[in-house]
Amino acid sequence: MNSRTSAAVHSAETTAFILRIIFILIGIFLLFMLWRLHRTLQTTLGSSVDEVHTHIMHIGSGDFSHPIILKYGNEESVLGWLSETQQKLKELNATNERLKNLYAALSQCNQAIVRSTNESELFPLICRDAIDFGGMKMAWIGMLDPSSDTLTIVNSYGEGTDCLEGFTISTDPSDPNTQGPTGRAFLENRPFWCQDFQNDSLTQTWHKLGEQYGWGSSAALPLTREGKVIGIFSLYAQEKDAFDEAAQKLLEEMAMDISFALDQFSKEKARTTAEKQIQYLANYDELTGLPNRLKLDNRIQYFLSLAKRNDMSFTVMFLDLDHFKTINDTLGHSCGDSLLIEASKRLKTILREEDTIARFGGDEFIILLPNIDVDGATQVAQKLLNTFQHPFYIHEHELCISGSIGIALYPNDGHDFEALYKNADTAMYRAKKEGRNGYCFFTHEMQRHSIRNLELSNALRYALERNQLQLHYQPQFSTQKGIVIGAEALLRWNHPELGSISPSEFIPIAEENGMILSIGEWVLHTAIQTAKEWIDQGYTPILMAVNLSAVQFRAPNLPSLIADILDKVGLPPEYLELELTESIAMDDPQKAINTMNELHAKGIRMSIDDFGTGHSSLSYLKKFKIYKLKIDQSFVRDITIDPEDKAIVSAIISMAKRLGLQTIAEGVETIAQLNYLREQQCDEIQGYHFSKPLPKKAFEEF
Repeated sequence: MNSRTSAAVHSAETTAFILRIIFILIGIFLLFMLWRLHRTLQTTLGSSVDEVHTHIMHIGSGDFSHPIILKYGNEESVLGWLSETQQKLKELNATNERLKNLYAALSQCNQAIVRSTNESELFPLICRDAIDFGGMKMAWIGMLDPSSDTLTIVNSYGEGTDCLEGFTISTDPSDPNTQGPTGRAFLENRPFWCQDFQNDSLTQTWHKLGEQYGWGSSAALPLTREGKVIGIFSLYAQEKDAFDEAAQKLLEEMAMDISFALDQFSKEKARTTAEKQIQYLANYDELTGLPNRLKLDNRIQYFLSLAKRNDMSFTVMFLDLDHFKTINDTLGHSCGDSLLIEASKRLKTILREEDTIARFGGDEFIILLPNIDVDGATQVAQKLLNTFQHPFYIHEHELCISGSIGIALYPNDGHDFEALYKNADTAMYRAKKEGRNGYCFFTHEMQRHSIRNLELSNALRYALERNQLQLHYQPQFSTQKGIVIGAEALLRWNHPELGSISPSEFIPIAEENGMILSIGEWVLHTAIQTAKEWIDQGYTPILMAVNLSAVQFRAPNLPSLIADILDKVGLPPEYLELELTESIAMDDPQKAINTMNELHAKGIRMSIDDFGTGHSSLSYLKKFKIYKLKIDQSFVRDITIDPEDKAIVSAIISMAKRLGLQTIAEGVETIAQLNYLREQQCDEIQGYHFSKPLPKKAFEEF
């Protein structure tokens, strides 16, 4: 190799070496930069990307069981922000969970109030629900012992109740032991909230127990009866600051509901008896003692379940007494009621123990016969009709009646009670059409509704335009002044061919075919116009009472409609009273409250009709914007001879007065009934003792 070539090789080797050095340096630099970027990213994130991603996924799914552990110096990192966010969301989730639990406890409390009849039934449920539904650690209720001026624990539930045994709290203001949360809540009649149980000086004597049982915060709420504190409701939660503003409002509402229940429990014995009677009436017909519609519904559901499970058949019979209305109209309701009682007794003698007979309303009876075929149903129907072959002796009258029976069979004629009942009803009307005093099986050739209903439904569509509808007015009297202070407008329908048709017969048809709204508007306008005319003619202004149907009351434009009619006619709203039955009001209590509030805001009065025959909740009753309760005539009829009716009427009047409501009794037919109602300080009365419902001109003459 010559020198020139050697120099070239040496130069190339030198260049390659330099390039390797440069490449190595660049590599080291790049590695250093990557290391710096990694450290910077880790510093920003506060941890690895995988760990941050994992925590984000946990938080996003609502899983707070994996706490984020921060290292010193990375509080300002993404991980630090995630840790703070996780804690806030965890606290918010805990707050929401507490409120959810308290709402559930409040709901259970209200249900317990409705179910309970006395303190011993209610208090265990309240304490248990506060734990099981409200998420509390412990709850107890203490009641005042007047003989010792101390609060005694009457019921408790949860962890730590063993420490309450024999525990009492003085209510003497001078006693130092009274200065705790419970004593101060009692003496000052206001709730006390300890948000940090272990560090609150008011709970110092309980700190060891609080630590042992895990009490983080506590509440003491006064319970009142007739405005006076008589007890304390105490709650203990595991968390600190468990009772925020929303929780406090819920618990205060619960305490108020319990206090309302205590007010009701303290009523006189007659009131308690009356409430039991009302509960009885929820399932049984007062007149005959037979199951009513509610009880019947329970039985039919049982039979349906049994039949479906065991592939059995059963029969539904609809029995209606023939010409019963004639007896009622000619001999009076007392005679008609006695006839219903005796007829019920005879019908029951035909049935087996497993059969059910219920009074469905008026002179209608529903009979359920499980596990029976067509032949068996035929034999029973004939036996039922045979019970009417012998006359009834009622009030010195010999009465001969018959019945018409419609029969529907499960499963051929329907798979639920509504279908079976309607088909049996249709068959019953066919039996009446064929001459009465007979029975008829439903067939699928029959129309869905009876011929009678079709006739009435068609005729009703022309009743308004042909002036077949009219209002009669029954006077309402003041028991103290003895003067007419109001009139109830009652709808009548006189058809040229069908004759006088009872509202109880055509109003349901009007509700079904949609005519009730136009008829109801006509009734309102006519009654309001009549009241205005009487004022213009110089009569002393009186209150005009108008009944509302369920469909009317549910109409969203009802308040504005009535206000428009009053405005057009020129009648001040204080002369109009709208009557609503208990069952309609309780169908949707909250909607009823809203509608009543709207009417009340327009100055229109509301009253509850037929009070005592429905299923109203006393807790809702105080929320309804009403000013009057109408005592149903079924309670008035025998108040002079029946101690239970006396107790019911007396209790209703007493309760109404305590709630600031007036009372009116309907169906007053004798001077003895009138005198008793006066003694009980019933405000108003109406009934045949004074006058039957009268046409407009006759009412003016009256």
